[in-house]
Amino acid sequence: MLDRIHKAFVATPDEGDRTFIDKFKDQVGKAGQDVSRLAAEILSVYFLFPSSVGGMRKRQVVNEVLGWGGDSLPESHPVSAAFANGIGSGGQGYDTRRPFEIAFLIELAIAWKKLPQDRQVEVAANPWLFQEFVDSIEDAESKQLRHMLLRLLFPEHFERKARHCELLYWSNRGGLAGTYDSSLGGGSVEVRSSEN
Repeated sequence: MLDRIHKAFVATPDEGDRTFIDKFKDQVGKAGQDVSRLAAEILSVYFLFPSSVGGMRKRQVVNEVLGWGGDSLPESHPVSAAFANGIGSGGQGYDTRRPFEIAFLIELAIAWKKLPQDRQVEVAANPWLFQEFVDSIEDAESKQLRHMLLRLLFPEHFERKARHCELLYWSNRGGLAGTYDSSLGGGSVEVRSSEN
């Protein structure tokens, strides 16, 4: 099914002037109920982090996509509850570059499914291996969703910032030694120890 959504969305981008949801519907909406459900799940992951989009709007978009296959997201569902809050703002670029962020998530899921199960277990248990895996996806460093996923899955190891200006400094042992955020008026450095 990931191959089907990849073919419908990633491999055939719609660069027209219509809204994202209109283009997304034309790309994946006719691919069947299972693809519509997967598309809604992908959008759910996309919407978990940002606090700049309200929970009602997140549910509205996900429900529209689910509706293409005759489904809906109940308000009592845990995902609906998770939509009520976000962790931080993805910034204006996160929304305007939504197709690229979602394509990245699809590519990441495909790469994950190709890993042997024992490797998945190993990578999922280690934040640094997981970061290495995420960064193996082409152009990962330019995706805000990269930072968001790392924060969502390993909050004790990764900052909640999702901006591109954040640089990570690595110690010679391979762990995170600190961050530099150029958005803080000339830059600031925060040094942290890594826990490998």
